Amino acid sequence: ELAKMLQADPAAAKGYQLAGFTDDSFAINGLMKVNQPLFQHYNEMMIQIMDTAAQDGMTAEQSEKTKNLMNQMMQMMGSEIVFSFSYAAGMPPMRLREVVELKEGASIRTLMDQGLEMANTMYEAMELPFTLSYQPGVETYNSVEIDTVKLTFANQTDEDEVTQAIQKMYGPEGLTYYTAQKGKLLLVTIGPKGIDEMKSLIDSNASAAPGGETKAALDLLNGTDHTDMALSINIIRLMKGLGDMMQGMDTAAAPNPLKNLFSGINIQSQSSLVL
Repeated sequence: ELAKMLQADPAAAKGYQLAGFTDDSFAINGLMKVNQPLFQHYNEMMIQIMDTAAQDGMTAEQSEKTKNLMNQMMQMMGSEIVFSFSYAAGMPPMRLREVVELKEGASIRTLMDQGLEMANTMYEAMELPFTLSYQPGVETYNSVEIDTVKLTFANQTDEDEVTQAIQKMYGPEGLTYYTAQKGKLLLVTIGPKGIDEMKSLIDSNASAAPGGETKAALDLLNGTDHTDMALSINIIRLMKGLGDMMQGMDTAAAPNPLKNLFSGINIQSQSSLVL
């Protein structure tokens, strides 16, 4: 069943048009084709998994509503997704930039309220202590409106181990995503300086040629027929970021025994693992 899912989309074009959005300051840079048949199967399986995990199961109406919403989102997507990821010091202890190509004229904002309602219903049914909220137009930068999606964690008790672990990882304020749509590009950032990362993405040139590690990865894969996904992973930078994250999570109230695991790594390397 898995082998049948993991097949190239015959409609996918070769090459990547958005590779210039990758950034060598991140540990991982990834390029993906929007494989419509694969994503369709994936969505259906996720609905089944969530239904099984729900305390009382989803009603037929909830299941149909979820499937329709996922299909609407898929119909809006263009052909590519680009992302960059690193661990980081601060809250939240990670940096993420993502660019999703949308079809001409599509507006993801039209589905945000429905999407959050669906997610919150699922969290409640699965007894997960999460709540999503959406705030459009928190800031405007270079004529592009920036929105926020916030994932907050329900406080149970101070002694609750799950709550303590979540707050230690993400902070008591929860996790904030910054989103914006520039033309037919959906932009997403997360991180201690997520709003600055968003402004940097808005300023980026969509047609810029990839450089550095992303160019090296694509050059290495040139001529293959299996580039539905390409990842460039800088192991040294990944370990250094993990060390920074460990240091940032160390407090007097909750000491981190692994805080010095990767301390002292200060090697400038452009050598990457390519998948």
